[in-house]
Amino acid sequence: NQVIDTVAEPVPEPVIIAPETNEYYLYTISDTNTLASLKKELGAEKFAIVLALNHVDYKFVGKDTKLVVPKKFPDNIQNFLLDYSPLPKNLPQLSGVPKFILISQKVQYIGAYENGILVYSAPVSTGKKSTQTPNGLFTANWKAKRTISTVDSSWILPWAVNLDNFEGISMHQYELPGYPASHSCIRMREIDAKWIYDFTNQWQLTPDGKSILTHGTPVVIFGNYEYGKTRPWFNLPTDPDYLNITDTEVN
Repeated sequence: NQVIDTVAEPVPEPVIIAPETNEYYLYTISDTNTLASLKKELGAEKFAIVLALNHVDYKFVGKDTKLVVPKKFPDNIQNFLLDYSPLPKNLPQLSGVPKFILISQKVQYIGAYENGILVYSAPVSTGKKSTQTPNGLFTANWKAKRTISTVDSSWILPWAVNLDNFEGISMHQYELPGYPASHSCIRMREIDAKWIYDFTNQWQLTPDGKSILTHGTPVVIFGNYEYGKTRPWFNLPTDPDYLNITDTEVN
């Protein structure tokens, strides 16, 4: 039972410069526009949302880092990521499926569905270019509140949900550096990884552990991230609908 991941790998990417809309703006960390000043201006909750929108943890934000920031936040900040999600809010073809998880590599988002209705969505970091996350239909196998990588014992992986018992691909908590950086796993923030862990049903095995009686929650991974190009969310200031995944793409 392998679980593998690796540390972040910085990748230089271009950043667009174009007229902004009224919904988002691009904030660049500098000597005058500091991270502390942005956090003070927004407050802790909104600041956390900004980091999530940029798929990045606080530790990876330094001078010259660019962040996409909403110009307005809703009154109910708790539902921001669900309302903002680029994944379809309703998938009628899944109306008979109690639980289902969709992961878009193109826009780096995960969505949890109950009978075809999107009930949770969050940013992720999938595999870097040299160790890309495979697309396809998977199911949740075993789960662990805390597991250790079989490749490097220093890699502690909380809230792990295994998807491939032979290759060690799983969804779990790990750092988000602002781009796909994993060793084929699906990284999430702690709050999101714990929610997905609680949401998914793991497989049920025969007493001898040799056969599967019931498969776990189905997970579909699809789409392709454009490595080396502008990070998708950096397009939001010029096109607020840029990330939206169409029903055709999902089908």
